[in-house]
Amino acid sequence: MNTTVQGQPSRDVKLEVIEGIRDSPESILTPPADALPVDFRNVSVKATEGGPVLLKGVSVAYPGIAKSAGIQGHVVLQVKIGKDGHVTVEHVLSGPPDLQRSAIEAVSQWLYMPFRVMGEAVEVTTKISVVFRMD
Repeated sequence: MNTTVQGQPSRDVKLEVIEGIRDSPESILTPPADALPVDFRNVSVKATEGGPVLLKGVSVAYPGIAKSAGIQGHVVLQVKIGKDGHVTVEHVLSGPPDLQRSAIEAVSQWLYMPFRVMGEAVEVTTKISVVFRMD
């Protein structure tokens, strides 16, 4: 599926494990002549499809002013997970303004297992939803 993100071409890719590849003839690894090239430098990953593996998380602080005002909700962030697993928040997609800064500050400190395509670490773009709920 071809889409655009912020005006740039983007492609949703679902990666699956292929077992027994070592026992297969090399001819199956040759792409067809009419195959489209795929640029794995900017892979977009949906968190629901075997999503990111969090190695280190920092707790999200519930802002006192928002809590006393009874503000709850989800803050959805678009992030890049770098080849080294570090997170860069690109922008806020949605959520109560009073909760956004706290979500950004915490998520920016998270560390994920780097994604690998054909053995090489790649940078990926995904969405992270931070839930603020008073129980």
